[in-house]
Amino acid sequence: LRPGLWSLKEVGAPASQKPKSLCLTGASSVPLVQVEHGGTACSAYVLEDGAARLGVSYDCGARGHGVTHIRMETRQLLQLNTQGIKGDAPFAHQYEGRWVGQC
Repeated sequence: LRPGLWSLKEVGAPASQKPKSLCLTGASSVPLVQVEHGGTACSAYVLEDGAARLGVSYDCGARGHGVTHIRMETRQLLQLNTQGIKGDAPFAHQYEGRWVGQC
């Protein structure tokens, strides 16, 4: 994944909904993988790690858990699907991510 600022727009969301912004530094994809559990220390297990695909299952203890799949379409465009539990509530989201520039 390309380091820098990524903008994530939820697929099917109203145009008025503000996209999420995430900064990726170095080779770490943690902010994208844990988009619903940002800033939380979690354990992770890689399900798939290919040239254009990444799948990760993660567990954040009492804060919840999730599974995220990322498919790179180009160096500046990705599709992200994530689902799991945050706190006591389920979530399932699909995002289109666009590389914006440097953080």
